[in-house]
Amino acid sequence: TDVGLDDVVVAGAAVTVIFVQDGHLYRWPMRIEEILANSYFLTSVQEPGTGERREFVRAPMNIRVVISAGGDLVDTVVGPADVSAAGLRLESSAKVTAGAIVDLALQADDGAEVHCRAVVVRGDDASTAFEFVELSTADENRIIDLVFQVRAASLQRRIGVKLS
Repeated sequence: TDVGLDDVVVAGAAVTVIFVQDGHLYRWPMRIEEILANSYFLTSVQEPGTGERREFVRAPMNIRVVISAGGDLVDTVVGPADVSAAGLRLESSAKVTAGAIVDLALQADDGAEVHCRAVVVRGDDASTAFEFVELSTADENRIIDLVFQVRAASLQRRIGVKLS
């Protein structure tokens, strides 16, 4: 969402409506034409589509990640990460080659744990990005719930409204 001064949504701002239909996640680029009392009047910028690179919503969160390869500990990272149900990016100085398969153990601030296998998609001296390749449905849903909790809390702080 484009916002004006002080993070206030303004008419003319670009927004993306995200919805699920027939089991597929769609993104619909739109523009805010008018701000109404309890809603927005939106107009379509283009047809909804699945052509976005990312299938899942992501959010920044504090997380503990243990990275292992071949049963050997590679790194343990505690701190901020960019997380979605498709993968994560975090600050790590671990020297892991792109394409390497690793095992990840993630623990969120609320104590929830997720174990999965991932492929390293890119890395440099400051950060490493992983794509999940083996993730149970329960763990995928847990990550989605965590991401939406973080996003809802962020929105709540920004607009000053308690979300249920």
